[in-house]
Amino acid sequence: MTLLVDHREHPEMQRMMKDYIVSLAPKSSDKVDIDKIGDTDIGDDVEFVQLEVADYAAPEYGFAIERKSDDFIPEIRNGNLFAKLNELSQYPHAYLILDKSHQQLFEDIKKRAFKSPKLKSNDDRYKFIKHQTSALNGAISSCCLRGFPPIFCGSKKVAAELIVRLYYKAKEGNSKVIVNAVRPKATHKDRAMNILVNYPYVGELTAEKLLSHYGSIELINQGFLSLFSEPDKKLMRELGLNKKNLEQCVAVLVGKT
Repeated sequence: MTLLVDHREHPEMQRMMKDYIVSLAPKSSDKVDIDKIGDTDIGDDVEFVQLEVADYAAPEYGFAIERKSDDFIPEIRNGNLFAKLNELSQYPHAYLILDKSHQQLFEDIKKRAFKSPKLKSNDDRYKFIKHQTSALNGAISSCCLRGFPPIFCGSKKVAAELIVRLYYKAKEGNSKVIVNAVRPKATHKDRAMNILVNYPYVGELTAEKLLSHYGSIELINQGFLSLFSEPDKKLMRELGLNKKNLEQCVAVLVGKT
């Protein structure tokens, strides 16, 4: 079994992957100098290819990993992360790994708040931080419910070591589960649903109602702003909205633009 690594992975991850593939290999106890490793040293244990699904995979054992870094929050906001997790679910042994800690993600939100020219006062900034943190924790909860609780590593080095250790654990397994993972074509509705369930307090049922009523993300966003400025309680009840979740959806929407 060979660990397949997407060749578009961060160069630092690729270098450390070569290091750990050798130094953590069974029957190997010597630390290897990363700068002295050549392709002949890593043998058949790692191969750099273009993966259609996941960032790391060993299809012979149904093993795959999606690694996130600074792109974690942006991919939550645009819905791409949940689409990738749906694809990753084709593997029975799949993991979501972050090379950041939860605290680092929170600090990233704070940096955005204090660098944004649109947030003029500290009150605006703290409201932004509160709403974005709520959205982040909601998205992490969604990952858990999808069967992919994020593994927070705190650094690329720790992430690289964990990926290789998980790979060798999978390699020790006795039963093969061959997976030919493919990327299904996402429909307009799939993409829209992945975005909508990322809004605070918007579940799949409310997302379905919003999409059915408005027809597109753009019109839904306009609808949020309209209902916020001129509440229509009957329509809000029909769509599964209330004052609290509408207010937080608008806050996230304003924070994005």
